[in-house]
Amino acid sequence: MPELPDVEIFRRFVDETSLHRRLADVRVFNRRVLNDLSPQRLKRALQGRSFHSTARHGKHLFVEVDGSLWLVLHFGMTGHLDFGRQRRTGPHDRVVFVFADEYSLAFVCARLFGRITLAQSVEEFVADKRLGPDAMAVSAQEFALRVRRSRATIKSILMDQSQVAGIGNLYSDEILFRSRIHPTFPGHRLTTGQAACLYRSTRKVLRMAIEREADPWAMPQSCLLPHREREGRCPRCRAALMRRTVAGRTAYWCPQCQHK
Repeated sequence: MPELPDVEIFRRFVDETSLHRRLADVRVFNRRVLNDLSPQRLKRALQGRSFHSTARHGKHLFVEVDGSLWLVLHFGMTGHLDFGRQRRTGPHDRVVFVFADEYSLAFVCARLFGRITLAQSVEEFVADKRLGPDAMAVSAQEFALRVRRSRATIKSILMDQSQVAGIGNLYSDEILFRSRIHPTFPGHRLTTGQAACLYRSTRKVLRMAIEREADPWAMPQSCLLPHREREGRCPRCRAALMRRTVAGRTAYWCPQCQHK
């Protein structure tokens, strides 16, 4: 599932390709990706207008439409964007934004878990969806307060979008590995020092991932992600990595470096 680094790469992609081009058409090929929105309303809202700027909050991408409306994209499990001139419609194109100069931006979503909607403002949308602060923008103090007030496992807290927005299964494992914290450790038992370490690790891991175009396999070999597979070994101590379901997701960790 696309996490904060992926969506930041998508945001930059829209900045580089799609701003200040007049929209000639909006083609909806599968309305299941539209959230509280009809194809007709989406087309009326966008046709003849332009994308002016972008923003991101957690896993959501926001595209400003002529300063008065925001297009909101959530990429689900497999969503991504494609851009080109006179591009052929692909089998998994769900919505295509066609510009007057014959270029188009496609919302591609094979498994149909992605969503598109409209919002009056980023702040209004975030409040309405009860999203926590963005993982790259939250202060150290608020981060510590949020992760330490819950009795849930720390992995589930990191993935809870109402606590901190943007972290998913992959990067929560990397953050916990870097912090030497076991994924099932209860949040309320974290010390002040552990919470501070977790905050620093969160920012460091997400920055590294963005620098590497959100490619887990491009992370340094000292990280967990390049080794995160069956029969993988810890890059620190070479112990066999453990694997089990935590908070409904498959977690990997080192039993020697990450203690309960």
